[in-house]
Amino acid sequence: MKFKINKNEFLKGLLQVGKIIPIKHTNPIFVNIKLELTTDSLILTGSNGDLSITTSIPFFRNNQEIIRDVQLGSILANSDILCNIVKRLDGEEIAFDVLDDNEARIEVDDKASFNLHCIDANEYADLDFSFKGVKIILDASEIANVVSQVSFAASIKNVKPVLTGVNIEGSGSKINFVATDSARLAKKEVEAEISEVFNTTVPVRTFQEIARSITDEDKITLYINDRRILVELKDTIISSVLLPGTYPNVKNIIPKNFLYTLEVDANDLIKTIETANVFSASTGEKGATIRCYMSQENVVFRCSSDQNGNSSVMLNLFKYTGERLEISFKCEYVLSAVKALKTSEVLLCFQGEMKPFVIIGKNDPSVIQLLTPVKTH
Repeated sequence: MKFKINKNEFLKGLLQVGKIIPIKHTNPIFVNIKLELTTDSLILTGSNGDLSITTSIPFFRNNQEIIRDVQLGSILANSDILCNIVKRLDGEEIAFDVLDDNEARIEVDDKASFNLHCIDANEYADLDFSFKGVKIILDASEIANVVSQVSFAASIKNVKPVLTGVNIEGSGSKINFVATDSARLAKKEVEAEISEVFNTTVPVRTFQEIARSITDEDKITLYINDRRILVELKDTIISSVLLPGTYPNVKNIIPKNFLYTLEVDANDLIKTIETANVFSASTGEKGATIRCYMSQENVVFRCSSDQNGNSSVMLNLFKYTGERLEISFKCEYVLSAVKALKTSEVLLCFQGEMKPFVIIGKNDPSVIQLLTPVKTH
């Protein structure tokens, strides 16, 4: 196996695949990247055992030659070392030549050369990149929105592994994406034609990698079966295992009727809460709680720190409906929820002091953020 390749294209492909490859792994084979040269492209493949990515670099792109002087074959090379070599080499073209099954030479002109120990490609794991399952075609922008508007609410703890993922439920013409850590919940509804009903949970990192892998695609295709989710991009395929366990039924958790509503400019709300929370923010304190006092006359946020003092900041512009209400919540959760909505006006809808409340965009009901109040004395 040998080839000469445009350095920038080679590096882009290595980084696309290498970002999920661990430096260390209980199975040492997964620290390697697989390079396979076919009749029309160089295919790069990497995996960490749960998440796998394969991407192809064609010989020609937009009538420009990217790969030349080829001899077909395949090899495994340490991903971290290979990426670092290519990053540091100067020049527009890199020569890659497999001397035997155990060694490859990487050169740039006569300026630099590296002999890299390699492994026979037959030693690599048998990865599943087959297009099986329910097929869904979505706008690439929709997936990017799901990642930013939902995935942040997933649990970062493994106490209940299924909560570390994003639940996807599809039927008819709708797909619901839901993430929750039990204290908060984020839900995004997307319109799509669904051929079969399905309900599955995907690791949150998979969605994050999908968003990071999107380049200039208008559409992306998802395949979901009972074992895996596979995402097809322009030159890249992402395959991931699903999370085991039954996801909580959240359909009846989100309230539909409210006694109190607060309509406010999103940026003004963020600024007011961040100002009231200045004591905790300056010390890096996590999980700070803020108390909100609402009436038709004014809305005030108060926060206290045993170490630094207390604050009281009034909201500038708002429209409040309902009787007087006092409620406490975690600053971080409300700020994350409002920012994720990506809208200029938001509605905070309440049922009572200790009942879950909802934050939605005034003009976009497809995204719902649900939070649990905090009990204070």
